[in-house]
Amino acid sequence: MEDRRIARTKKALRDAFIRLLRHKSFSEITVSELTREADIDRRTFYTHYDNIAEIVDEIDAEAIQILEDAIQDIPVNSREFFEALTHIMVNNYEYYEVIIQNRGFYSLEYRCKSILRKALIKYYTGRTELDPVKLEFYAEYEASGIMSVYTHWLRHGKPLELPELTDLAYNVAVGDPLLLQQFKEAQP
Repeated sequence: MEDRRIARTKKALRDAFIRLLRHKSFSEITVSELTREADIDRRTFYTHYDNIAEIVDEIDAEAIQILEDAIQDIPVNSREFFEALTHIMVNNYEYYEVIIQNRGFYSLEYRCKSILRKALIKYYTGRTELDPVKLEFYAEYEASGIMSVYTHWLRHGKPLELPELTDLAYNVAVGDPLLLQQFKEAQP
């Protein structure tokens, strides 16, 4: 377990990084500026990190672990699965908002999509007659769609309340019959 002082220092650096990232690109943020913003000595920064990118790597690794743990035993076609995704978003909302708004950070988005794709493949293997190659394509398509719902929400000013977003993501992913019927009726 990490010492409380270390945890406080890292939290201060993360919070300062997020505040700076709201106004600057990643490449414009310096260690000096970050440590001033966090009210931490530069030597303290270098005790924990070699560079600012390591802060991002650490936050991303934690986010990936949280995602993997949260969806590990939940069926991907259940509302509970989408509630877990929304819960993850709420718990680290400020970071995700900044990272998604800053289009230079595709790593976390890609890694999350890969986790979702693997979960979809695991769930549907043995439950569908699709061969493994086609299942890969299906899982990629669905994982991309799920990620797009959440990233679109963040990039466009959160136009829905989170419970509404959860409902929408779930309905789109599992093929809401009412929504599908409306699309069919709208066809020429």
